[in-house]
Amino acid sequence: MPPVKEHIKSSFRRTGKAYRELHEWIDSEYKNPSGLRRHEIINIPENIKIVEKDFGRDAVKEFLWHIKEDFSQPKGIVRRIISKFL
Repeated sequence: MPPVKEHIKSSFRRTGKAYRELHEWIDSEYKNPSGLRRHEIINIPENIKIVEKDFGRDAVKEFLWHIKEDFSQPKGIVRRIISKFL
């Protein structure tokens, strides 16, 4: 997974906004693993509601981009896990 600073750069290129607080919130689940997991696909609908309420409607797209970027990393953990089954 890219670090928060990489997500911020991507957001800025797409939108002209950094969305720093959003990206830090998404990745903060690793510091406090209790509660709704933010990177699990099954939780996306519930997390979208939280993101829209706490960060605004435009932030929902950046939330989804963050998840996509994390899951598309060639050397990321998700790719390694999936490759074991392919």
